Amino acid sequence: MKILIIYMLLIFSSSIYAQWEDPIHGITIEAPPKPFKRNPMTAIKSVNANWIAIVPYCFSPKGSNSLKFDKGFWWGEGIEGVTEQIRLAKENGLYVMVKPQVWLSHTWIGGLDFDEKADFEQWWQSYQSFIFTFMDVAEKYDVEMFCIGTEMKILAKKYPSHFKKFISKCRERFSGKLTYAANWDEYKDITFWSELDYIGVDAYFPLLNKENPNVEELENAWLPIVNQLKFISNVYQKPILFTEYGYLSVPATTYNTWELEKKIDSLPMDENSQAVAFEALFKTFQKQDFWHGGFIWKWTPSLDQKKPKRYTPQFKKAETIIEKFYKI
Repeated sequence: MKILIIYMLLIFSSSIYAQWEDPIHGITIEAPPKPFKRNPMTAIKSVNANWIAIVPYCFSPKGSNSLKFDKGFWWGEGIEGVTEQIRLAKENGLYVMVKPQVWLSHTWIGGLDFDEKADFEQWWQSYQSFIFTFMDVAEKYDVEMFCIGTEMKILAKKYPSHFKKFISKCRERFSGKLTYAANWDEYKDITFWSELDYIGVDAYFPLLNKENPNVEELENAWLPIVNQLKFISNVYQKPILFTEYGYLSVPATTYNTWELEKKIDSLPMDENSQAVAFEALFKTFQKQDFWHGGFIWKWTPSLDQKKPKRYTPQFKKAETIIEKFYKI
């Protein structure tokens, strides 16, 4: 009987996977401080991308429960810049996800918590205003997907009913697909995946603490993570989407990225490690039915030469790897 149940689940899962659209070959576009001097979508399409993610930011000041957004930010992070990015993407045949994010000066958003529930409720009302502002823009211009939150690790676990009610409100305002971007160590604790269209994961999983692992070693390191992601996908009958994934151009780039960011100035340039990491990820996941693709972090629109060490793959070996696998 147990074998029969497992067999039926696998058949059911396969039929669900077969109904999903083509994989998302996405690029997150870095919001520019000023209007574009040239159309960035041409270069993005040259690596065979079919989606972009647009990221407006808000600022949550320490000691305040009101979020600041739109005015005083970079052009690309406000309503005017987001609208123009959507327009250019549509003109160039790209699909769009709008992915608003919260920036804090005193902590990572995943560490944000409130001692008093009343303070959280006030902050939450302000957060919803931020999201709805850009969601209304997204709906007006027929955006295909919207991410309702990013890496809100403590709050998402502590207030799941708030998120469920919030998602219901989002459904009333937005006709496209919805996801939430869970941090790599958070996605298994989220209890509202059934309310969304995709299980979103910011996929900075620590793989190997080794300076120059090869593709095969990284593929092997991915195996237990693949099994965990597949299990969650089967439980909720939803595809996995990497709402963010990417690598710095430094040694040991697949291990504890957040620590590498802090000491990046002291690290040597290593674009080969970045390219190998991308190749291993693509070889691992493009054969998985439950994986629906994702959005590479990130693409700098005004860049015209190699940007050492940073996430962007532009003008590096990784760009060729992405172009190859995004064509598949």
